[in-house]
Amino acid sequence: MRILFIHNQAGFQGGAEANIHQVASAFSSRGHEVALLYGPGGAQKDLKAFLGPFAIATGYNRGGDGFAKAMETMRGWAPDIAYVHKLSDPVALEVLLASGVATVRMVHDHDMWCQRGSRYFPWNRQICDRRAGLSCVLTCGVVRNVNGGSLPVSFEWPGRKLHELRICRRFPTHLVQTEFMKSEMLLHGFDEKGIRVLPVAPEQDTSFVKSSYEGRGILFVGQILRGKGVDFLLRALERIKHKEWHAVIAGDGSHRATCEALAKDLKLGGRVRFAGRLSREELLGEYARARMGIVPSVWPEPMGMVGLEFMWAGLPVVGFDAGGIGQWLEHGRTGFLVKPRDVEGLAWAIERLLTEEAMAQRMGTHSRRIAEKLYRHGDYVDRLLEILEEARIPALA
Repeated sequence: MRILFIHNQAGFQGGAEANIHQVASAFSSRGHEVALLYGPGGAQKDLKAFLGPFAIATGYNRGGDGFAKAMETMRGWAPDIAYVHKLSDPVALEVLLASGVATVRMVHDHDMWCQRGSRYFPWNRQICDRRAGLSCVLTCGVVRNVNGGSLPVSFEWPGRKLHELRICRRFPTHLVQTEFMKSEMLLHGFDEKGIRVLPVAPEQDTSFVKSSYEGRGILFVGQILRGKGVDFLLRALERIKHKEWHAVIAGDGSHRATCEALAKDLKLGGRVRFAGRLSREELLGEYARARMGIVPSVWPEPMGMVGLEFMWAGLPVVGFDAGGIGQWLEHGRTGFLVKPRDVEGLAWAIERLLTEEAMAQRMGTHSRRIAEKLYRHGDYVDRLLEILEEARIPALA
């Protein structure tokens, strides 16, 4: 197949971009041709390496006209199917629908129906479970300004997001990672027959590093954003009575300075290390030394991919029961699920795994077995190709 990836940016930015690069590489290694149509968003980090798997890569300028011209160029390449990731411009969406190219849309997060993208209320970080509507102007009408301008925030009228939603419902096939995300799509009026659930699997194999369980390391890996809940983790760590532990916060982001200041205020500086972004080799070392992985997200994670990495490393996981985390984290078997924003519950679960090494090892061993059985990258790629092929054939009929 000739598979055209479409995304609003290029370069290694976050989980969506990592998934695109890994999947495109896997498709190419299986003999398929891949191309990329990408927008002007993001910082385009390590762009040359990111574009490596693609036979053709074309950028488009902001606005529907720029997308239309780039799409016309890509139609000359004659793709069998478009595999669309983040794309929100209504004009671009209409152009894609009118192109006649068979399409599968990957729904990475809540951007399609939440104008803030985070799906929680900004003042208390309580998860929102309401259907998007005009009332969103009362709760989330002010959003962070990501397109430049003199002010850090801008006013967002929800009518634009609702218009985008109406267009998105016209695409025949959508791909989500968890049953939770399927329920979100059903809430927002998508046809159940066109929704496919396929959990993303990390690019690991049975030789992946395993924890020794002997250390008492507590590990967080990810972007340090307000929705990732690192401040809740720090407040939980303040309550730990066990004397022998240390924590590594691996990652960077807009909430890092706030969390570093909080760690200092809580007098955790000697035990909590903000390591920044780590190389793959450095990260593997942290997996091997850790006793547990923590996923303290307070936004409803579409899946929480880092948790699967923890499982592949044989680590028990402690996480808030937010969004799709409960699909892979089995309470009492592979770790502990804690009520969202429950600092005391989070501290209790961490302390249990610190004090009971045998329990940590038992849960971690089960985590690894589940990962090897259900979350193999090769199986994920095979199933994804099947879904793309199924979507392509009706378009040819």
